[in-house]
Amino acid sequence: VLLNFLTKPVNEVRGVAFLENDEFKYLGDEFPIENLDEIPFPYTEKELKENIKILYYESTRGCPFSCSYCLSSIDKGVRYWSLERVKEDLSKFIDSGVELVKFVDRTFNLRKDRYLGIWSHLLENYRENITFHFEINANIFDDEVIEFLKTVPEGYFQFEIGVQSINKDTMNSINRRNLLERLEKNIKAISKNIHLHVDLIAGLPHDTYETFKDSFNYVYNLDAEMIQLGFLKILNGTKISREIEEYDYKYMEFPPYEILSNSFISYGELVKLKNLEKMLDYYYNSEKFKHSVNYIIKNNYSTPFEFFEDVAEYYRKNNLLTVGHKIVSIFNHLMKFYNNKNFEGKEIFIEYLKLDYLMLGKPGSYPEWFESKKDKERYNEIIISKNYTSSREAYKKTEFEKFNYNVLENIDGEIEILFNYMPKKVELEVVSEKK
Repeated sequence: VLLNFLTKPVNEVRGVAFLENDEFKYLGDEFPIENLDEIPFPYTEKELKENIKILYYESTRGCPFSCSYCLSSIDKGVRYWSLERVKEDLSKFIDSGVELVKFVDRTFNLRKDRYLGIWSHLLENYRENITFHFEINANIFDDEVIEFLKTVPEGYFQFEIGVQSINKDTMNSINRRNLLERLEKNIKAISKNIHLHVDLIAGLPHDTYETFKDSFNYVYNLDAEMIQLGFLKILNGTKISREIEEYDYKYMEFPPYEILSNSFISYGELVKLKNLEKMLDYYYNSEKFKHSVNYIIKNNYSTPFEFFEDVAEYYRKNNLLTVGHKIVSIFNHLMKFYNNKNFEGKEIFIEYLKLDYLMLGKPGSYPEWFESKKDKERYNEIIISKNYTSSREAYKKTEFEKFNYNVLENIDGEIEILFNYMPKKVELEVVSEKK
C-alpha cells in the first residue's frame, strides 16, 4: 500500500480512506502482495555497518494455524519469499557486524525442503559471533531434522518454541494442538548447542491457577535455557476478542491489552504469577543458579512450581519485588530464603551456591556466606604450572576453590576446582578429588 501510495494518486489506491469533494471514499481492501520478492531488502548498507546488535527479518508472511489469541490467525494462507532471495538477504547479514538476526516468521519450519535449505545455507556460510533466532513448531520435527541440528555450531541457532498450555480443554478452546509426548521427545533431543526458549501463556480459557501449574512443571522439565512466561492479551479481531463476555474477561483497554482476570483465574492469582515470573527470570532464565536451585527443588519440593511460588512469596513479604537487585543481592536473598525455610542440608547447599557464584566470573568480593577454603600456596603452584605470560594475568583469568562436597558429581567427598574464565564461557578443571 505504501509503495502504491508513493506512485499513484490517492483516489486510485485501495486500502486507503479519503475525502473527495467532501465525500468519504474507500475503494476496498488492498490485495496482499503475491510475489514477495518485489519487496526491497529492509536494511540499507549503512544500517548493516552501524554495529546494530539486533535486526529483524521475515522469510514468510501469514500462518497456517488458527490460534484464537493471535492476530496471525486472521491471515489466510502463507506467502513465501523465494529461497534464492532469502539466501541472498541472509548473506548480507552474515557479511555485516550484526550479532542477532531474529526471524519474525510466525512458524519458521513449515516446509522442510525450504527451511533445511535456509539452514544449510547458513551452515555453509558460518561466521562466529552471530546468532539466528527462529520461532518453530517442535511437534513437526522428524529424526532427519534432529540429526541435522546436531551439526549446528554452538550458539549459531536459537529456537523459540510455543507450548502455551498443556491443558486439553485450553488447547481445544484456542485451536491449538500439542502432541505432548512427541513435543517433549523432540525438545529434549535437540542438541544443547542450540539455545532454547519455551513459551507459556497465563490467562487462556479453561486454564485455572492449578492447571497452569501442570503446564509450568511440564515446560520446566524440558530443560530449556529459558522459559518465557507471558500473559494473554486481548487483541481486536482475534477469535478470543469475541469471547470476552463468554469467559468474563477483564483486561486493560489500552496497550498491551493484557488480561486482569477471567472466569477461570482471578486477578489475585494472576498477580501471584506475575511475581513468580520475576523469580523465574532471577533464578532460572539468568542461568546463574543452575546448581543451587536444582539442589533446593530436588531436596525440598515436589515440583519446580512450588519452589518459584514459595520464593516469590518470600520476596513479596519482605517488600523485595518493587526494587531492583544486583546479582550479588539475588544470591544473598536466596541464602536468606534458605535460612528462613529452615531446610536441612545447608552445608551442601552453600557449596552449590558457591559453585554458581564462581561461575559468574572472577569474584571482586565474596558475600558473607561464602567462606573460601582454597589453599593459596597450592593455587600459586597451579598458576605457575600453567605457563601464563604473567602471574597477574593468571590470577585475573582464573579462580581456585576447594569444596567439601563433590558438587560436580553430586556425591560425598572433597573436590578442588580451577575455574578458567574464557571470553564466552567458564571452563572447569578438576585439580583433585577425594571420595
